[in-house]
Amino acid sequence: NGITEVLYEDNAYAKECVAKVLECREVVRQTDGKEEKFYGIVLDRTMFFPEGGGQPADEGVFCIVKGSKEDLSSLEIVKELPVADVQKEDGVILHYVKEPLAAGTKVLAKLDFALRYERMQNHSGEHLFCGLLHKLYGFENVGFHMSEDCVTVDVNGSLLAEDFDKLEVLANEGIRENAPITAVYPDTPEEMEYRSKLDLKEDIRVVVIEGYDACACCAPHVKSTAEIGLIKVMDFMSHRGGTRFTLKCGADAVDDYRILHGEIA
Repeated sequence: NGITEVLYEDNAYAKECVAKVLECREVVRQTDGKEEKFYGIVLDRTMFFPEGGGQPADEGVFCIVKGSKEDLSSLEIVKELPVADVQKEDGVILHYVKEPLAAGTKVLAKLDFALRYERMQNHSGEHLFCGLLHKLYGFENVGFHMSEDCVTVDVNGSLLAEDFDKLEVLANEGIRENAPITAVYPDTPEEMEYRSKLDLKEDIRVVVIEGYDACACCAPHVKSTAEIGLIKVMDFMSHRGGTRFTLKCGADAVDDYRILHGEIA
């Protein structure tokens, strides 16, 4: 991960951290068809996940602070800058803000953790579901996209309604089993069985759902299947010789269930 210490890989529950600006790059980006100037900030450490693998970038703010780095309670917040986007370019994580920050500036980086957690539930739910799908039918996940409240997955085989009914039941049984979810960095990945959409050769991080799945993934995940809460298959269709389907997991699935049963408007 280049020059930035990446906190989200080992601690997906970190909500804020004090960091130092290492570099500030002026960048012109296309926003709604118009050119707009941003500043790409490189930090010495971050818990912001950059967009990648079908998952959007984390959101949050940089607080410009005064005070001791060791004692968060002593920090005086001078100004807040929204983080518009986070991207990884040539191995460097860039946090895009609208004002320049000089190298050496201290910031308190604060994550929109409610949004992060919702995405963690959806992503872990997708791993659980696709792990079961792979075990039962042997199909590979060839596409993944996370939108505002659901995930869309493409697999390279045909599935029927009864297949999705079966998978949904098994996935929710897996949630009730409270199986641990961990990330490992295998020294000899060729000796480990895991799913992967990419032909990775080095720096491989495998997310393991005990008894259910192992899949190469760089994103933050919840600690156990119980935290996923609920998995609901929303729809499916034939797509390019395979199947495309949509899942809702966690709070998104619970809200949809309550609306369906008239509990909330």
